Amino acid sequence: MFLGFYCLLWLPAEGQQQAGKKSKVEILNADILKIDRTRHLKKLVGHVRMKHEDILLSCDSALVFDNSNVVEAFSNVSLNQGDTLFLDGDYIRYDGDTKKAQVKGHVRLRDAKSTLVTDALEFDMNNNVGYYLNGGVITSEKNTIRSREGYYHSRTKEYFYKGAVQVKTPEYTITSDTLRYDPVEDITYFYGPTQIRSDSVFISCERGWYNLKKDISEFSMHAFLQTKEHSVRGDSLYYDKNRGYGTARGNVEMLDTVQKVILSGEHAVYYENPERSVITDKALFIQYNTGGDSLYLHADTLRSFIDTSGYRMLSTYYGVRIYSKDMQGVCDSLAYSFADSVIRMYGEPVIWSGENQMTAQTIYLFTKGRKMDHFEMKGEALIISRYDTARFNQIKGKNMTGYFRDNQLYRIDVNGNGQSIYYPEDQGDIIGFNKVECSNIVIWVSDNKIKRIIMLKAPTGTLDPPPEKVTADQRLKGFVWLDAKRPRLPEDVFRK
Repeated sequence: MFLGFYCLLWLPAEGQQQAGKKSKVEILNADILKIDRTRHLKKLVGHVRMKHEDILLSCDSALVFDNSNVVEAFSNVSLNQGDTLFLDGDYIRYDGDTKKAQVKGHVRLRDAKSTLVTDALEFDMNNNVGYYLNGGVITSEKNTIRSREGYYHSRTKEYFYKGAVQVKTPEYTITSDTLRYDPVEDITYFYGPTQIRSDSVFISCERGWYNLKKDISEFSMHAFLQTKEHSVRGDSLYYDKNRGYGTARGNVEMLDTVQKVILSGEHAVYYENPERSVITDKALFIQYNTGGDSLYLHADTLRSFIDTSGYRMLSTYYGVRIYSKDMQGVCDSLAYSFADSVIRMYGEPVIWSGENQMTAQTIYLFTKGRKMDHFEMKGEALIISRYDTARFNQIKGKNMTGYFRDNQLYRIDVNGNGQSIYYPEDQGDIIGFNKVECSNIVIWVSDNKIKRIIMLKAPTGTLDPPPEKVTADQRLKGFVWLDAKRPRLPEDVFRK
C-alpha cells in the first residue's frame, strides 16, 4: 500500500523549524510507515525519501528517532546535498542536530570532479568534511588515489591522504606517507617521504607539490631526481616541463653516468631547448675515474651547453682551480669540450705536474680515455722546478708540448726561442750553472723530475761554476714561483 501522501498529511509539523529549535528531519515518502510511540520511533519501508534542510536522503528502509533527530537508513542509501555532493552506501546514520553522517558498506562519495569508494565514511555536512580510516580509493578523469586514511573538504574540493598513499596517473605512479590533492587545480602536495616513478624518471623527496594540469613541480627536503643517464639532488628542485626550465638550490649535485661527470654547487639553472645549464656558488666539476684518479675543477660559475656540432661543452670562469693526483692547475677561465676531450685554460694559466710548474698565455690539456695524453702551452711558455730553497731549474720558449704516459709527464718539446737555466749535479751535488739559448729543446722527465735536456739547432751558452749567491741573472724573464697557489688536495680547489 502506498502511504507517501498519508505520511505528509499526518506529520506536517515535522518539516517545520520552531523558534529556537533545530530543524527536524522531514519524511517525504515511504510505502509503509509504522509508529512506535513508546520508543518515539518511526519505521519506514519501501521507496523511502526524507529531507533535512538542503539534504535529501533516500533508501529502502529507515528508522527515525524523534527525540534525538537521528535517522538510520538501510539498503541502497543515497544522501545528496544540493547538486554538488552525492553520497551512497549500504547504511547511513544521520544526525539532524549535528548534520553528521556515518556511512558503511560499499560507500561511494561523488562530486563533479571525482569519486571516493571506501567501506566506512564519516561526513560532517556543517563543515563539509568527510574522512575514512580503513582504506579508500579516489578516481577522477586522470588519476586514481589509494590510501589508508583520507579526509575530504567539499567546499574547497580538496582531499588529504595519510598512510600508504598511492597516486596513479597515465604517466606517473606516486607513493607517499602524507598527501593533499586539489582536484579542481589538479595539484598534488606532499608532506612526507614520497616517491614518483615513470618509465623514464624516478623522483624522491619529503616535501613538494606537482601541478598535473600545468606540468610544473617542486620538490624539497632530500629531493632527488634520476633518469637513465642523469641524476640530480638538492635541497629543492623545481621543474616546468612545458617551458623546459628547471632550478635546483642547496647542496646541488648532478651526475652524468655516461660521461662519468659530477656537477655540484648551491644553485643550478637548467634549460631544455637548447639544452644548457649554469651552476654557481661552490660550483664543482668532477670527472671521476674508476681507477681513483678523478679530476676536480672549481670556479665561480660552471656553464654546460651543447655546441653547434651537437657535443657538450663546459665553460668555467673566474677563479678556476683544478686538482688531480698527477696534475693541478689554476687559471681565470676554462673551456672543456666533450667532443675532443680538450681542456683549454685562459687568463694567467698555471699547471703543476710533479715538481714542475708550467705557465703560458694559454694552455691546452688533451685527454684520452679519461687520462692525460699531452699538453700544449702557447705564448711565453715557461717551466720551473725547484732545485733547492733558492735555486730553480727553468726552461722557456715560444711554445711547448708535453707528453704523458700513464698520467706521468715524460717528455717536453720546446719550439722556438728556447732558453734554459739548469743546475747540473753529480751524485746529488751541484757541479755548475748552465745558461743556454737554443731554438728547440727536448726535455726528458722521470719520476716528475727533469733528467736530461737535449739542445737542438746550434745551442749557445756557458757552463759556469756554481754561484755562491743567487742573483738576478739566474732568473729567466717572466719568472714567478706560484707554489702557494697550488691545490694539493681535492678540497684545495675551494681555497683561494
